[in-house]
Amino acid sequence: MTGNHSEPPPLRKWVNEQTGRLQQEYIQDRSHAVAGLARLRRAVDTAPGVMPDILDLTYAPFMTQGWHSDQPSARETAAHHAMTLFAVHQQSLRKHACVPGWGVGRAARALHPQAEISPIDPAARRFATLVTSTDLDELLVHLRGLVKLLRAAEIPLDYGLLADQLVRWQRFEDAPERIRRVWGREFHRVPNTESDTTPPSDNEKTEDAS
Repeated sequence: MTGNHSEPPPLRKWVNEQTGRLQQEYIQDRSHAVAGLARLRRAVDTAPGVMPDILDLTYAPFMTQGWHSDQPSARETAAHHAMTLFAVHQQSLRKHACVPGWGVGRAARALHPQAEISPIDPAARRFATLVTSTDLDELLVHLRGLVKLLRAAEIPLDYGLLADQLVRWQRFEDAPERIRRVWGREFHRVPNTESDTTPPSDNEKTEDAS
């Protein structure tokens, strides 16, 4: 982590640069972007490295710097899953699927933007299932379900932030608890303005709220 607090972590920056380029070119109907997202979608249920034809979109050398194993590093794993989930999200969407500042909890809450939400509300139960995932594989299953709902509602997600959180989920014993707490605060925060739960247009700039 750099000492400059305004500079995002390298993986978060890399993922958001990749998604930013791909989504813009996909909306412009560029053939290489359309094909690239199709390749990523086919890999959504696979492990990192199983489909080498997507490595140009999911891998950079810094992800394995100092890593001396033939197993995928935490950063490789996070980038792979963030990019393939993004591809599912962007499919057929004519606006940006990745927008900085839209964490998992905030995006999930935007599906049901009423001021207060009951614990028995289906949205709250669905979110509780996601945040109580006990391992990474279970979490990814629930994230795939959430992403499909977000796509249908045209609500974005910050995939760079998600990748950073997936790295920490794998590396640190207390990270899942901390990440659940962040997502829970986002989900249960009472919206102060319409912009809290209304996705921005592609012309609007949003700040990373993390």
